[in-house]
Amino acid sequence: MNDHNEPHDDLEMYLDGLLPESKRNAFLSQHDAAKLNQIQATQDQIDASLRSMFEFEPLDSEQVQDLTRKVLQRDSSALNVAKPSPTVNLKANESIASGRRFLLAALAASMLAIIGAGLWWTNRDLPTDPFFENRAMASLYQETVEAGFEPYYHCEDDQRFMDTFKFRLGRAVQLAESEMPEGTRMLGLSYLGGTSRQSTAMLGEVDGRPVIVFVDRSDVGQLDAVTKGTDDLNVFVVERDGLVFAEVSPLNESKMIQYMKVLND
Repeated sequence: MNDHNEPHDDLEMYLDGLLPESKRNAFLSQHDAAKLNQIQATQDQIDASLRSMFEFEPLDSEQVQDLTRKVLQRDSSALNVAKPSPTVNLKANESIASGRRFLLAALAASMLAIIGAGLWWTNRDLPTDPFFENRAMASLYQETVEAGFEPYYHCEDDQRFMDTFKFRLGRAVQLAESEMPEGTRMLGLSYLGGTSRQSTAMLGEVDGRPVIVFVDRSDVGQLDAVTKGTDDLNVFVVERDGLVFAEVSPLNESKMIQYMKVLND
């Protein structure tokens, strides 16, 4: 007994490169080669798009045929596909192939929608701002020294240095490097935290000793808890022109804050 779905299966197997050689020659002789090449190119583009969307490979030919057949049997009118007949023309096959690709794309879109809805449901009660906790600056200093005392970036451009503070704190800060004494130098900038998420740190050296100057807005609140020193470290705090400077150092006096100037808007 002939299977009425056999012509449909032949097209699917041809497109997937699985049609036996004995059937392939007969199939090609019945259809326009240019049309077949066009359909094949369309399938290759869609399969490539699906592979880029997911880490796993698309369904194999047998799985796709079974899934497509089940969906078409459930609601053939929705896709406007007539019952296959033993007599097959390329135009009908092209519609079936398009329906198959549409089905795969729809399944992919549905999966993404379900995943997105699940993520929204899981995170719907979370705060919009990431968590931040004030950290003692002496502890941040010690962690930075232990990690190698390397800034996030070496800021050799004076304008970029000023713009960084302007962007993060609303006020530009200029470093008078030409006035700094020999043995005192700026290494670069880092975002280590401290008093707020916008706190910006300048790493430097004074006679080979590591020094960090934390800079933040003056309205960040009480600084006592995060600016306390330790037995080996001192924290020197200066408030100036809407910004607060906290220099963490093993030295007995501030050596870098005086060279940092807040610019007027």
